[in-house]
Amino acid sequence: MGIKYQAVLFDFDGVIGSGYFYAGLKKEAPLVYNFIEENVFGSVSGKIDQWMKGQLTWAQVNQLIAQQTAFDEQKLYEYLVESIQQMKIEVRLLGLASQLQERGVKVALVTNNMDIFNEVTIDRHQLADFFPVIVNSCNYGLLKHENNGKLFEITLEKLQHNSFSDILLIDDSVRATQAFQGKGGSAYTYTNYAQFEPWCKQNLVD
Repeated sequence: MGIKYQAVLFDFDGVIGSGYFYAGLKKEAPLVYNFIEENVFGSVSGKIDQWMKGQLTWAQVNQLIAQQTAFDEQKLYEYLVESIQQMKIEVRLLGLASQLQERGVKVALVTNNMDIFNEVTIDRHQLADFFPVIVNSCNYGLLKHENNGKLFEITLEKLQHNSFSDILLIDDSVRATQAFQGKGGSAYTYTNYAQFEPWCKQNLVD
């Protein structure tokens, strides 16, 4: 079966990569870890969205944590980087990205992410080797579902592609997939590779 998409966009967190920032603190300093989960990544604080929109830097986030918990800022940075290095990467999806490109399909990575993704994650996991176009929300000040899916328009411009009708988004966020479908694109809501694989064989590559 031939490929019906001219371009495929991949999400990072929850699709290509999985893991938790500052994960080592869960065992070493559980109170600090709980503070971070609640006050940085908790939806009520709004800090996570600010960080992903470039309104906060990793240094400012670490400063906030250090001020509130009296935990050393340099150690926070070390735990942050260590957690990125230890992320699990779904290498089968990286392989798919390569396979698609070999068949002439354009691919891009589109992620709601932070400055630390640009500074550490891309190089650590060699993502630029698989994705010639990487679009990170923090560089543009908006998330994927915001502003009528503007981040996807930016991605298409970078891919030099002018239509959503023949593009697939693979993303674990319902808000992102709905925003993409609203622009006329196709979307697969990702949960895990085991469920994705049969769909992929039927709809993407045989």
